[in-house]
Amino acid sequence: MEERFQAVAEQWFLTEPLLFSVYCSHRLQALPIGKAPVLPVLRSGKGRIEYNPERVATLDQRQLEEHLRLEMIRILLKHPYQRQPRPVRKEACYWASDLVLQDDAQPKVRIFCRDDFPRVAFPGYAAAFEEYYRCLLPLCEKEADMGEESAKEGGNASETADEAQEQARQAADLWEEDQLMQEEVNRLVEIAEESRCWGSLSGRMKEKILASTLVQAGCSQLLDRFRSSLLSTRRKLTRMRPNRRYGFEYMGSRHYFSTRLLVAVDVSGSVPTETLRKFFGLVNRFFKYGIEKIDVIQFDSAIKGDPLPLKRARREITVLGRSGTDYQPVMDYVCQDGDYDGLIICTDGFSAVPRLKKNIRTEILWLFNNRAFYEKHTWTDSLPRSHRAFLE
Repeated sequence: MEERFQAVAEQWFLTEPLLFSVYCSHRLQALPIGKAPVLPVLRSGKGRIEYNPERVATLDQRQLEEHLRLEMIRILLKHPYQRQPRPVRKEACYWASDLVLQDDAQPKVRIFCRDDFPRVAFPGYAAAFEEYYRCLLPLCEKEADMGEESAKEGGNASETADEAQEQARQAADLWEEDQLMQEEVNRLVEIAEESRCWGSLSGRMKEKILASTLVQAGCSQLLDRFRSSLLSTRRKLTRMRPNRRYGFEYMGSRHYFSTRLLVAVDVSGSVPTETLRKFFGLVNRFFKYGIEKIDVIQFDSAIKGDPLPLKRARREITVLGRSGTDYQPVMDYVCQDGDYDGLIICTDGFSAVPRLKKNIRTEILWLFNNRAFYEKHTWTDSLPRSHRAFLE
């Protein structure tokens, strides 16, 4: 059975490089025979592509290739790994994904199976995944309520609807937020964009896939990832602990957290006072993330006052400055010190592009007031080791 998938992949190697890359990034495996009858031809998630042997056996090679192609596009749009709505109804998620593929991928096989849903309930244009989900959610909830009422009255709900719901739920069973897979898919898309190797994907589908790479995780998730990338340790030899290889003949090791974080807060006149409260609240929040010491500097056109070392959260911090904005003093300060593991710059982004006087290993996170400023100030991507986020 897997030889048929291998034949498709070998054909894609030359004709569909992006789809081939996505296929190779996942592990192919067959579903258990007992589960197969209620599942679609393919499902993906958790780094796997699972296929239904019973249904694959009924397809010719052209149909199998089309089903596999659609599943690769679903992964490129990151529906199994990102944008999981709340509350989650798995069947609504899967059908919303089907509708997106049906609108934009122009499939040669039928994928959306619910002809009994009124078309007037959906937008009259190619909508986004979230829009379709919002339209499907009340229909799915209404269907579930009707099924419960019918069961209480001793009747039987529509077997066709129950089977379709169960199949969709099983198809999306592997779907969950997965930052690692999001980054992996984004990397493949970036390579395709740089080399212009999109294969036969339509222009509209390219735009959808590229747009999906811009969807950002929440601020708290980004901070958590940023914090994890900074945590470092220093090693200290001790006779109180045996060496793992040689026992007490040699000294063992203890590792202590030694992360140094610098937070630069823009206190220029263009940053509202309420935003400053949020920025400084963010500083206090980092003590919950396992970083024991933070240095805080305030800046506008220059650094105001001395760095404020914090060893615990503070209730009050006096704000200085309120003049123009210049990032160069902050960059000069980091280059001069050179010992910070991470730098967070809380700002609105309106200033000249700074430059680094020397190469540094410091990770930089630009945290903007809102999404509009985040989308406007893409110049931060030109700086090495820089990331962007915005306040939720």
